[in-house]
Amino acid sequence: NPLKDSLLIQPNKMQTAALEQLKSLRASGAQKGLIISATGTGKTYLSAFDVRNAAPKRLLFVVHREQILTKAMTDYRKILLGNDEDYGILSGTSKNTDARYLFATVQTMSRDPYLQQFAKDHFDYILIDEVHRAGAESYLKIINYFTPQFLLGMTATPERTDNFNIYE
Repeated sequence: NPLKDSLLIQPNKMQTAALEQLKSLRASGAQKGLIISATGTGKTYLSAFDVRNAAPKRLLFVVHREQILTKAMTDYRKILLGNDEDYGILSGTSKNTDARYLFATVQTMSRDPYLQQFAKDHFDYILIDEVHRAGAESYLKIINYFTPQFLLGMTATPERTDNFNIYE
């Protein structure tokens, strides 16, 4: 029973505190947030819990590797439930762009034919995984194109060697 399985996954103490902070951040009118947490601490689950709380009409989850996409989508399904058609992948091997929750590689989403098939406000909530990479042109193209209600970045390593400031 998927609903029963979803109820078994509850936020841990760190995630609960972070969820409260994200809720307060959005309530203050902020349109961007940043999660910095060590590898293996549950950032993907944390983001899924926050998406569940924010209840966007459409989500874009951007990653740099296709292997991460399928794992993230599986984790999100455990938290958000929904039908199979609610979830889609946009990558080199999959072009499902109609999904409510779209998991995309930066390499594919940043290409004009894919990026421009979406209205700038198509996604209410955009999540950038490994946001320390966001100084790259491909990430900036996506970030600068869309106008979500909320943009969340996640990373374990906020310090960069190229002087790009992810805090901005």
